Amino acid sequence: MTPSISFTFVGAAILVVATSIVLFWTSDRNNASISVAFVGNSFTFVNDLPRVMEAFSEEGKFRQDSMLHGALTFTSLLKKGNGMYYWWENSTYTDEHILSSYPDYGSCTVTQLLLSYDEALANYGDYYTDDGLNPCFQDPNYLEYSIMIRSSSSTTTALDDYDDEHYSFGWDYVVMNDQSMSPAIYNKRIQSASSLQKIYGPMLLETNSMPILYQTWAYWRDDIDMSDFVDISTFTYLLKEGYEYYASILEEALPDNLKPQ
Repeated sequence: MTPSISFTFVGAAILVVATSIVLFWTSDRNNASISVAFVGNSFTFVNDLPRVMEAFSEEGKFRQDSMLHGALTFTSLLKKGNGMYYWWENSTYTDEHILSSYPDYGSCTVTQLLLSYDEALANYGDYYTDDGLNPCFQDPNYLEYSIMIRSSSSTTTALDDYDDEHYSFGWDYVVMNDQSMSPAIYNKRIQSASSLQKIYGPMLLETNSMPILYQTWAYWRDDIDMSDFVDISTFTYLLKEGYEYYASILEEALPDNLKPQ
């Protein structure tokens, strides 16, 4: 990736996400810290969008965590989880210094990210697909560390009927993006929307978290069949249509104060 493309890529992403967060953060909370979770793929992890936004914030005022995996949809992210093992892998840690020397891969799964715990991780092979990219499935020490660090950092919520065995701090915002073509392809759009309605929506409601749908941009490739998209303008329109549909699905699942943006 050339420097100019890299700058455009991360610059556009920061503008989209940061502007949304600023617009919907109420004025009476200007001095409060903000917590943001990121669910997505390479449009989020190339140039490390979560930590770039953290670096732009006032120290101690921006809390972030992520669950990222390249080329996956909202649905397949639920099945495979984290995919950052070879992107952010760092072999310099030792068991004696596990807390300070592990790389920050992010959460193991979407459920762990949003709720701060995931009971299925105890027997992940029965629930998840191991594609060789999830650091939690490749390294049992990191799996143990990930569970420990997220459990210890969580706090109780004020939500009614919350399971007393588990705690979750909730998120102010959850920034989410689908695989870059899926919202523009009808059958894949419907599949993603079903996952948003049945799985993401209830978790967002449980943790009182507002979703921000991060619409990725259209592009053109000569190495694959792009005929379904006609041209970049049409591709852009289809993406907008898809994300508006996702927003309408989440809007039905969430109260007005968590209206998707």
